[in-house]
Amino acid sequence: MLVYYLEIVTTDVDATCAVLANLHGVHFGEGESGLGGARTAALKGGGRIGVRAPMSQEEQPVVRPY
Repeated sequence: MLVYYLEIVTTDVDATCAVLANLHGVHFGEGESGLGGARTAALKGGGRIGVRAPMSQEEQPVVRPY
């Protein structure tokens, strides 16, 4: 299965981006308003990963592959 976009919703965006950058050698940009403020990075082999904070108090941390 090829993942085109991996969305991670977390309460600590900066820490999550730092861990993923160190593990996978990717670089995260600034938050993108069109993606709910997600900071994104290109994945090796194609696709993107996006890390963002919950957009409401009801939204729980989650990982969603697209």
